[in-house]
Amino acid sequence: MIIDYLLIGMRACKRRLSVKFTQGMIAELSGLSPVYISNIENNKKKPSLESVIKIANALGITVDELLTRNLLSHPSDYQTDIDALMYDYDKY
Repeated sequence: MIIDYLLIGMRACKRRLSVKFTQGMIAELSGLSPVYISNIENNKKKPSLESVIKIANALGITVDELLTRNLLSHPSDYQTDIDALMYDYDKY
């Protein structure tokens, strides 16, 4: 499973700007450093799950809002599903 950390940072930044918070304000609310917040928003640091939870809480959103649709799927995953469906279809 590959996580799209760029998308997490972009969503956090977009939400932060929409509520007119600075990175310093999010850092203070989350207990993380302003540099760490900046690094996450600029895709220079991969946040831990604990950090994602703290940032989501500071932003007043759910973790789901930061993580939804951020997994990058591999074509092989789809091929396995397609093969299984075709196998069932071929039986009939």
